[in-house]
Amino acid sequence: MNNWLFPYHPELREKGFIATADLTDPRHDKIVFACLNDIMKATQAKYFCAGYDEFWHKRKPGEAPDKLLRGKTRAQVYLEGMLRLHSFLKQKGAKLCIYDDMLNPYHNGKRHDVYSIINKVPRDIIIWPWSDRHHEYFLDRGFECWEGSTGGIILSDKVKKRFKGYGQVIYSFGDWVRYISQPKYIHYMYAIPFSADYSWNLFEYKRGGYKEQVTSGRLVASRNIAAVQPNPNASEKMEAFDISQRMNYSFNEYLKKRKPRDYPEGSLAIEMKAGVQDIGFIPTLISANDKDCVILKKGSAQVDLPINKKLSSLIFLHTSAYNFTKADLKAMRFNKRDWPYGRPNGNYIVHYEDGDKAVVPLRSDINIYWFDAHPLTRATNDNRYIHMIKDKNGDVVNLYQLEWVNPKPEKKINKVSMTHDNILDVDIALFALSGRKVKKDE
Repeated sequence: MNNWLFPYHPELREKGFIATADLTDPRHDKIVFACLNDIMKATQAKYFCAGYDEFWHKRKPGEAPDKLLRGKTRAQVYLEGMLRLHSFLKQKGAKLCIYDDMLNPYHNGKRHDVYSIINKVPRDIIIWPWSDRHHEYFLDRGFECWEGSTGGIILSDKVKKRFKGYGQVIYSFGDWVRYISQPKYIHYMYAIPFSADYSWNLFEYKRGGYKEQVTSGRLVASRNIAAVQPNPNASEKMEAFDISQRMNYSFNEYLKKRKPRDYPEGSLAIEMKAGVQDIGFIPTLISANDKDCVILKKGSAQVDLPINKKLSSLIFLHTSAYNFTKADLKAMRFNKRDWPYGRPNGNYIVHYEDGDKAVVPLRSDINIYWFDAHPLTRATNDNRYIHMIKDKNGDVVNLYQLEWVNPKPEKKINKVSMTHDNILDVDIALFALSGRKVKKDE
């Protein structure tokens, strides 16, 4: 409530608490249900997760809460508010989902004895446990349960068979800050393969055995395969574009400057194989010039890459590096809920001959990632392939291959502009650009 309701209706906050609404205020349902009505009308959703967790979580300093709320205990207030919401959603044809903690006697349900109402809760409300505390408590009472973890919860085989769904709270997908200082810490990362495993039985996991599955490359390969998008206009013919005239950096020199301790002065950091070659089955031209990549830093001007062709897709080979300041780390920590689809890097802007444009956002963890990402964290959502090159120390350098399917293949593409978001201090490096032709134009 403190994120969206209180900035507009601070009068609805319950006295004595920072982030809890007073459900007994007659204005509450009128306002909240009007908003929900718009959401349900727009989405036609069949399920609605209201959260309903962490009530009375943070006290407001200097403000004493009332013992009762309009003559009712807080357990009564919680139950009656839930029943009103349940009834409202049922009329809209949707099931209510709530997190488990306020009904869980082993968790926050101890507050004001809210857990004591459990037998009055309708059994068609779906419970989402977000922690690893006593899953059987709800299963044994006839509730349908979906895991909605804020980390990576390992369900025992006994419990796993009784769960109807497994996933992760969405803001956790953007919480990668801890990887910077502790790349082996994969508390949030491993919820992803668990979700896939529980849904589709991709892997055979044993407690603690997930690392082998991830490091073996199965997770990366599975996500690369899933990233391939349908392209009904795809031709088998492809072309590697020569963008060498727009390149502004030697990647070898970039690495040496970035990591001087790793590469002695005068030595070679990395050797890029030059010329046209198949990378992920895509003909790709790596420049043989002294400058073999386009690098944009925060504040850099955009770089235009000429195309002048009709194409069904564009294929980018790129990578990135971070130079985060304290301000960046603070922004990432507090904006993970604003950036659930990855941290902003920059954009490829596709310019059509008629003046129309399409934007391809570059987002960390989604379609671009660090060149030196740890093997446990290099899997991304939208990259069809990860090209790994070893530097002179034997360390892996990751280049990510993104295929963007053109929604307007009938139009000629004049150029692609590479731009920086200028939000976070990251470096974006583009090595090659290829195109897939339009089938009907063959």
